[in-house]
Amino acid sequence: MIKYDGERFWVCIEFRKEVKLYKPRSYLAIDLNFDNITIMIVRGRRIIKIKRFPIPLRRVLIHRIWIERIMKRYPKRWKYVKGVRNAIRRHGKRMRSILDDWCHKLANRIADLAKRYRAEILLEDLDKFRERRKGSASFNKKLALWCYRRLQSYIVYEAMERGVPVSFVDPKATLSRCPFCGSKLVELPNRVVKCVNCGFVGDRDVTACTNLILKHARCGGV
Repeated sequence: MIKYDGERFWVCIEFRKEVKLYKPRSYLAIDLNFDNITIMIVRGRRIIKIKRFPIPLRRVLIHRIWIERIMKRYPKRWKYVKGVRNAIRRHGKRMRSILDDWCHKLANRIADLAKRYRAEILLEDLDKFRERRKGSASFNKKLALWCYRRLQSYIVYEAMERGVPVSFVDPKATLSRCPFCGSKLVELPNRVVKCVNCGFVGDRDVTACTNLILKHARCGGV
């Protein structure tokens, strides 16, 4: 497509790439939290890799706090003063830049890991998460900055580019049910969960990854 705006010509060229998805031999489950991203790679009954990636939420919150301070200092004038608007715009741009850069790098790393171990990526289906959750002001602020949609879209893009299959799994009860007996889990300090029935004790995020894999397997996975 070619477009002329009176001064310059703009050319839009579309590229298409045929990608064949490989048949997976293992799973790479991803559990998304406010503070970190936990991944677990499993082949058969053997855990190959568990890794946790911190989210730069604090760096983003600093810029969010500065925006709120500026708005509080100029409650009626911040929309009309150019210098104040530019300061808010700079902080907002920095927030988006931090999250965008982090999402790109992490998506690349996850897709490379999945291809190395010939794994299928399992993501949580969080389409209705925001509508269902109601919390405090601090919780809602974190939720507003939580870039799970962006990260998931980048992971899907990078995975498809490498021929890595991706599936979305319903995350319901992955944090509250025991992966061994299905009983209720009780949360303990330091992100630890315990089963009230069989006595299983494990990491909260790793347990969620395990339940994602089990759910997918029951629905016809590898």
